[in-house]
Amino acid sequence: MLIIPIYAKVSKGDIAGNDDISVLGKVDGTITLKDSVLTIEESGNVKANIFARLVNVIGEVTGNIDAGEKIIIHEDGNVTGDMTAPKIILKDGSYFKGNVSMTSGKVDEEPAKTEMNKPA
Repeated sequence: MLIIPIYAKVSKGDIAGNDDISVLGKVDGTITLKDSVLTIEESGNVKANIFARLVNVIGEVTGNIDAGEKIIIHEDGNVTGDMTAPKIILKDGSYFKGNVSMTSGKVDEEPAKTEMNKPA
């Protein structure tokens, strides 16, 4: 896949696409990359709700992150907001303030049958 760097001093609005994106500047809005990777580089500052397959945070994010596969907050990465993903990794030296929701990673999964919800 093509990696598209965003260098803008301030990019306001919604960003969506199918390619991997690296943010090196400031973004304010919503980022939707359902099947792609979003990387917030060290110089990146994002104020947005993020929807992506995989999210790497090396810079700063203020907003909720919803990842289909994984969220990684690297050393010196900073996230303020809620995170939802099957795998969430907080590396030493990272900062996180918000709520975490671990998902199964399977979207339309039927609930497992247990003794309590089996028909009598």
